[in-house]
Formats: sequence, structure tokens, C-alpha cells
Amino acid sequence: MTTLNRMMRFLPPAVLMAAATICSSQVSTGPQGTSKSHTVSGQVVSSITGEPIERARVQVGAQQAALTDHDGHFEFENVSAEPAYAFASKPGYFAEDKAVPAQGESITLRLIPEAILFGTITDQNGQPIQDLPVQLTMLRVENGVRRWRQVQGTSTNVEGQFRFAELQAGQYSLATGFRI
Repeated sequence: MTTLNRMMRFLPPAVLMAAATICSSQVSTGPQGTSKSHTVSGQVVSSITGEPIERARVQVGAQQAALTDHDGHFEFENVSAEPAYAFASKPGYFAEDKAVPAQGESITLRLIPEAILFGTITDQNGQPIQDLPVQLTMLRVENGVRRWRQVQGTSTNVEGQFRFAELQAGQYSLATGFRI
């Protein structure tokens, strides 16, 4: 037998023995420090009105999630004592993140309602204008300078209607294109 063949014959058992040794060294031989857990509770409300938001999805850390009740309340038990974040979301709202406080404290998560801008464009005879480009710009401050920046664009439908959704609070301007 050549030296290479002998090495190939003894290599698999050597690898298995090394793997077993590494695995056995990582097995716990006694109780580790027990991590404390606590309860996190609170309410999800509208940032504008303060009204509770029902059926908002609240997540604490990476593992636990639930929907709020009809009063916007939520509660999580057995939350790890490690620092975590609470996060609320619901369609039609922008989310807010907040650090989860220590046990016994209630937190309030605020969701910011998104705005919708819509309208109808007609000609001088009151007839809807179809396929007219509509541009939406928002006044933003960039590097200390106020500038109008395009945020969305669309075209009117067969009834001359347009719609922009998922808009944050701010100052907007509409512009339409002209057909040639």
C-alpha cells in the first residue's frame, strides 16, 4: 500500500474522532446562569389623535408578536431581560420604534397615519382627462436648503382620477403634463 492510500484509509476515522472531541467539549456540564424574564405591556395609539389602534401588530425582540385588542392594548410575558425593541405596525400607518422598558412599566407606541392625496382632472367642458401625467413634489430641507423634490408620479385613469398614497406629513405640490 502506498503512503497516500494509508492516509486516505485512516483519515475518516481521525476526522470523526476530532469532531466527537470538539462536540463533547461544547456540551454543558451544569446549569448556566438563569436569565430573568419580565412582562412587557402597553398600548398602540395614533400619533395625531391619541386614539387607540386595534389590530396593530406589535413585535418585541425577534421572536414575539401579537395583535392589539380593541383598546389598542398588548402584553407579552416571559420577555428576556436582554435589551430589546418594541415595534408596532399596521397598514395605513408609519411605524415608530421604541426601546422596551424594564418590567412594571407600560409603554405607548405611536403610529403615524399616512395621508392620501387624490383628485379628478377635467377639461374646460368638465370632461375627464385620461392618461394625463401627474407629478407630486414635496418641500424638503436638504443640507439646510429648502427644495421641491419629486416623490411620486402617476397618470389619470379613464375617469380623470389620480391617487397618491403612503404620504408623510409635509407640504406638497401637484403638477400636470400637457398633451401635444
